[in-house]
Amino acid sequence: MVEAMIGCVAGASLVSETGRMAAEAGLTEVVLKSKTGYVEALTNWEDPLYKKLVELLPAGTKPADFVTSLEVQARKP
Repeated sequence: MVEAMIGCVAGASLVSETGRMAAEAGLTEVVLKSKTGYVEALTNWEDPLYKKLVELLPAGTKPADFVTSLEVQARKP
């Protein structure tokens, strides 16, 4: 079911990759803020696929342990 989760966040990248891409684009003072509240809010969904994905996660974990919404702030020199 990993494919289903990836499909929901198609094009997603790791937080570290996002910071690297911003720096490679010439941005400075890059600040990345994880916004876990967005993903935590998904637990209220009644979507059957989402429920199935939650059941397949390692014990003691939740979706926000693996997926986040990310706010990116940076300066263009």
